[in-house]
Parts: sequence; structure tokens; C-alpha cells
Amino acid sequence: MAIQNINLGTLSETPTPVEHHSVNSSEPYDTYRFRLDSPGNINLSLTGTSADADVVLYRDVNNNGVIDDGVDTWIQNSTFGYNEAHDEAINVVAEAGNYIAKVYSFNDNSTDYDLRLSTTRSYSTTPSNLLSKEFTAGDWTGIFQDQTFNGSLGDSNTSDLYYFHLLRIGGSVGSDTISSITLSGLSNDADIRLIRDSNNNRIVDAGEEIDKSQNLGTANDTIFNINQGGSYYLQVYQYSGSTDYTLNFDYTYVPPA
Repeated sequence: MAIQNINLGTLSETPTPVEHHSVNSSEPYDTYRFRLDSPGNINLSLTGTSADADVVLYRDVNNNGVIDDGVDTWIQNSTFGYNEAHDEAINVVAEAGNYIAKVYSFNDNSTDYDLRLSTTRSYSTTPSNLLSKEFTAGDWTGIFQDQTFNGSLGDSNTSDLYYFHLLRIGGSVGSDTISSITLSGLSNDADIRLIRDSNNNRIVDAGEEIDKSQNLGTANDTIFNINQGGSYYLQVYQYSGSTDYTLNFDYTYVPPA
């Protein structure tokens, strides 16, 4: 498959999927051009990789559908992998206009990938609806201890996602539970929500938001009592301004009765 330059049209809240594409040493990148009809958040996720691939977003200033060095404006990139397979995500506040996303191989790696894009309202209670495993609080082996993460949100990063798995679900081995997840240390308003991607399509569909906390201002947000086994995403997202934050997972083991 040759290097691609694909027109995705106008972004909407309904995610635009690009599935089972690939990059490698001979075809090291693909570009995807799209339009944002009104100001809002651009949300982008890169998943399904088997080796390190990254993504970068540009504003297509001269509207010619290709990336022109020195002309088009760099907006944001995502380079989590460090030469290993890792999900990537870009979530930014953007003006109306034309944009180009470039997916590229790191160090000539060969990998398939899935790309999804959407737009949601900025500074609202409707954050990105795309699910990337940006940070892992507990993988398939489970979460077995308290966890603390520090991060920051703003117009250049409107959302962070924390993936975790609760392994044991009772019986003779007891239960893993998260008694609370707390967002604190805010200087502007940010909120949290808990998501269970029941169909594993990496999109937040209707009914997959399990719980949320949207306290006003800089008050702490907390979600309590996660006690069903399975995989979850905890999303921290911007409501206003820029802020650092601390996210605490309070783990509890409940022994067999």
C-alpha cells in the first residue's frame, strides 16, 4: 500500500474511523486532511499498533491539503511509545479551518494502526469520546495497590485517559475494589468520568459512561466504589482554563466472606 493522503471531510462528534492501515520503512507515513466547521475540540486516537508509530497535527494554513514546512502551523504531537507500541492521543482546542494529521513510523518500524477522529465542544461537559490507553493504572494482571498520578490540562491537552483492570471479582479469592478515585490540586475547573468500553471499539458509546464527578470550580472530584471486575478508563478532562492535577486511585482488597 502506497503512502496515503486521504480526505476525511468535515469532523463531527460521531467518530471518523480509519482502520487497518499501515506504515513501514518504505511507506513511512500517511496523512489525513479534514475540516473543522466551527471552533471546538479536535480529538484524535491512534491505536492497534504492534510497534512504535506516532502522530502529529498541523493547521493547513494555505488550504492545499499537504504539509508545507514553514507555512503550515504545528498544533500538537503524541509520541508516547519510545520505540515500543503504545496508544497515542491528541486532544486540543482548535479554530475552524483545515487540518492535517500525519501518522508516521518511528525508526522505520512496521505496524498496522487504527486512527479515529472526532470533534466535541470546548470547555464543556462533553469531552473527547475516543479511548486511548495513554496511562496505565493497572493492566490485565490487575491493580493491586494505591496509585497516584500527576498531570496537566489546557487548550493543548484537554483530556487524559487512565486505563485499569480489576481482576478478582469475589468468591474464594476475594475481590479487588477501587474504593475511590479522587481528582485534586486544581487551579481551574476539571472533571472526571468512568468509562467501560463494553464492545472494545475504543469509542465512548451510549451507556458506557458508568459514573462521573463534575463539581464546580477547583473543588475535588471523586468517584466511589468500583467493585465489578473488568477493564475501565478514567478520563480527566478540561472544563475551563489550564490546571495541574493529582489523581489518586484508592485500592482496597476485600477478603472472602
